[in-house]
Amino acid sequence: MLDISARFTPFRMVLGRREPVELMVELSNKGSEEKTASIEIVLGRKLSLDRVGYKATEIKRIPNFKPGERKCYYYSIWPKGITEPGEETVIIKATEHYEGNYGLAKKESIEKLGLKIE
Repeated sequence: MLDISARFTPFRMVLGRREPVELMVELSNKGSEEKTASIEIVLGRKLSLDRVGYKATEIKRIPNFKPGERKCYYYSIWPKGITEPGEETVIIKATEHYEGNYGLAKKESIEKLGLKIE
């Protein structure tokens, strides 16, 4: 079983500063055997993973994910030019795959986070 833990630093985005918010995603293998996994970050349409504003998704493949192992990934989330105050959703999907084949999903865990924008 894959366990997802995620948080924002700072916990809200201030548009006046035009600075990114850091997303920390921690993935843990709670199972008793080695897994092949992937993690996907999907942002709302007003957010981007790059400063220019074109990248809204990111997929990271994790081969040979050992039992009890934890991995941390950090992402900078930037506002786009159309971003307005409110709340945007960030979706994190952790997928366990069949024996090294990233095309076949065995189990999927989804975490939805709301990012407040001021």
